[in-house]
Amino acid sequence: MLHRDDLGRIAPGAKADLLFWRTDTVTMAPMRDPIRNLVYCARTQDLADVMIDGAYVQRDGAALNVDADDANRRVAAAAERMWARWPEHDWAGRTLDEHCPQTFTDFAAGTG
Repeated sequence: MLHRDDLGRIAPGAKADLLFWRTDTVTMAPMRDPIRNLVYCARTQDLADVMIDGAYVQRDGAALNVDADDANRRVAAAAERMWARWPEHDWAGRTLDEHCPQTFTDFAAGTG
């Protein structure tokens, strides 16, 4: 469709992203219709390996190129910045706690 020889096939030199799904999990078995299992039943835990351009970026469910602790810290910092600016984007100027009160008021996000 795109008239590119480097796409749409699994071969040396072709651009391919491959997902390898486990089929022996509670959510994926029994495997009668693989497409339906993927669409209706698959969970993130069922994804075993991922290859992008011929290189593994995930093996046995673990990301190979990501520092998870650093990513979690950066996401938490971004959330704190967003939460602090919440009133600027709320029609009534409410704080995040006014708009969406926490279930457990003594809970401190990101502390464990």
